Amino acid sequence: MIVMSIISLVLFLIQVALMVVSALLYKPPRQQKQKPSFTEFRLAATKIGMAIPATFGHVRLGGNIVEWGDWQVIRNEERTEMGGKK
Repeated sequence: MIVMSIISLVLFLIQVALMVVSALLYKPPRQQKQKPSFTEFRLAATKIGMAIPATFGHVRLGGNIVEWGDWQVIRNEERTEMGGKK
């Protein structure tokens, strides 16, 4: 009976020692930096007859460029008051 308990204690101490040694010698694997793939980019595009995607939930999509014909920039020089109610 005493011999069995001594053997189990020795085996337990060996197991603990191996765990400590393996923890000290462990080196995590190096992660290689991955180059970004061109398929990951979502660029805006425009095409005649391009379908408008129907989505449900929260989805990130690339925008569609819409041409409005003779579009011109008009500068807004109107001044407004800053602040809330007076």
